[in-house]
Amino acid sequence: MTWLHEEDDAAVQRVTAQLPQVDQDTPLPPRLRARVQAMLETLVPATPFALVPPPSAAELVTRLAAFLDLTEARAQQLLQVLATAPGPPWTPSGLPGVSVLPVTGGSRVAGATCSLAYGLPGHGLPPHRHQGDEWTLVLQGWVQEDDGHCWGPGDCQHRTAGSVHAVYAMAPTPCVCAIVSYGALEFVAVRPDAGEALA
Repeated sequence: MTWLHEEDDAAVQRVTAQLPQVDQDTPLPPRLRARVQAMLETLVPATPFALVPPPSAAELVTRLAAFLDLTEARAQQLLQVLATAPGPPWTPSGLPGVSVLPVTGGSRVAGATCSLAYGLPGHGLPPHRHQGDEWTLVLQGWVQEDDGHCWGPGDCQHRTAGSVHAVYAMAPTPCVCAIVSYGALEFVAVRPDAGEALA
């Protein structure tokens, strides 16, 4: 993985600032514009740095409390448990390099399975289909999806029932996420958009 230097970041900002003018000067046909936009959207989130600083510890406590419908004191306790991962009270998930810690959420997430998930760099969940809606809040490290999108501390993602993807913890640090899931996962052989049969 290549990390951009400050001068590279400035160059990216200059090019990005010029894109609207380029589109005005050379209008693209709608289908081509959609393809270019899709390519840009996959490149920008996949960049392993953020112009916005990660949330402070206090902000992360507040976000986790709201995410799991807990008091901030309980959210703070959960964040302190991150230091013990992947040892007890974390349990192996059955997937290499991935441990979980079941969590009881508040009344707003009643009926959901709530947990914290810990992944060593390069480990995660192979392609799987969501049987219900799922929300993920990144607490530590970076997650990369199989489509190239990357998410860091404080980022929240929603997956709808029926969606298929794979996620992995990115180097150099382990990743920890809070998860609120309203359905099981079904592991599949490949993504359906790859044009191959599922197992």
